[in-house]
Amino acid sequence: MIAPDLPRRIAFLGFGLIGGSIAKAVRRGDRSIELTAWTPSGEGPWAGARLGVLDRAAATTEAAIDGAELIVLASPPIAVLRSLAELAGPWRPHLAGETTITDVASTKSAIVDAASALGLPFVGGHPMAGRETTGVAASTPDLFVDRPWVVVPASGAGDRDVARVEALATAVPSSRPSPEAPSGRSPATSRRPAGPT
Repeated sequence: MIAPDLPRRIAFLGFGLIGGSIAKAVRRGDRSIELTAWTPSGEGPWAGARLGVLDRAAATTEAAIDGAELIVLASPPIAVLRSLAELAGPWRPHLAGETTITDVASTKSAIVDAASALGLPFVGGHPMAGRETTGVAASTPDLFVDRPWVVVPASGAGDRDVARVEALATAVPSSRPSPEAPSGRSPATSRRPAGPT
């Protein structure tokens, strides 16, 4: 069952193994959630649309994120950092009034720090799962079963943003979202910052 805090419109920027697996799990749980994706090549999203995993493959980033309540940055860390800068800049007019942004990259400190500096409603995510093969063709809705999903809010994230990302982690279904940092990370980087929400 899909958690009630999970938004009804989700956009993926990047769509390979992890993004595809998330989309397949969400689609299996609730077919009424609108899913769209964009990548530079378009290959992953077009494959996802052909498989019925996505409602549409967007031709542009702006078309993908327009009106999305949750944006999932499902690309490598360097691309995530570039996307954050674009979301705070030229893409910002395309964000819905209460958009939440998350990612699935394994690196958290630099990404969360960048999102905080940009003032974005960002909650970092790290689903600790993977496979030896990559791409949408290798994706599976069961990739995250019994796997931890680390949730790391940036300073611009409010309670609603955290609830949405935790709902995503629950919906896929991973094990319960964890506030613990991945090994080698300071626990301080994974705890919710104090301050206004």
